[in-house]
Amino acid sequence: MTDAEALAAVYDEPPKTADEATWAEIVGYRSVMTYVLNVATESGFVIDEAVLCAMHFMLLQHDLSKTPGRYRTGDIYVRDERAGLAAGGLGGVEATAVEGCAELRTHVNCT
Repeated sequence: MTDAEALAAVYDEPPKTADEATWAEIVGYRSVMTYVLNVATESGFVIDEAVLCAMHFMLLQHDLSKTPGRYRTGDIYVRDERAGLAAGGLGGVEATAVEGCAELRTHVNCT
């Protein structure tokens, strides 16, 4: 991303060169960062599962096929479209994701 693109994202201006999908992701990241910066200093604020799901939704709301804000319940594959490679088939991801969220919450809320 260029400096011009970054400034456009900050000031809610149209993209200079980014394609639609890239711009949607930039705007999603901006939303998450704005949210975090606004609520992180609030007394009693903690990062819990609902907050993580909400931030995930903000990031991916432009593509509902990616189930933003929800855990995936089936297999997960990591793809490199440029190289045509795929790896994964990781079943039981939901339980692992919940455990990972718990660990992240403990770390973030204690620092």
